[in-house]
Amino acid sequence: MDAPRVPTLSRVFDYLRDLGFAAEAGQPGVAVFAHPASGAELLFRERDLSTPARPNELANLHAQLTHRGLVTPEEFERFLAGSVQPSTTPS
Repeated sequence: MDAPRVPTLSRVFDYLRDLGFAAEAGQPGVAVFAHPASGAELLFRERDLSTPARPNELANLHAQLTHRGLVTPEEFERFLAGSVQPSTTPS
């Protein structure tokens, strides 16, 4: 069976920028992405951008983006399907 595949943190950040999010200053060790039009703010622990996104990050991302109407569930699934990398344990 193939290993689960998930987007890298870098790809998630690029996706957020494509949706109109902007990186903002936050506390040390925290990456903040804000979407001014919707008021959404997403927080991520800073780490190597080549590491896979964590399952809880993807679940939160899906919930926030779809709840706020920024993407449909189908659009989010297309993002996941189009930007996957082999899953490894984040460092």
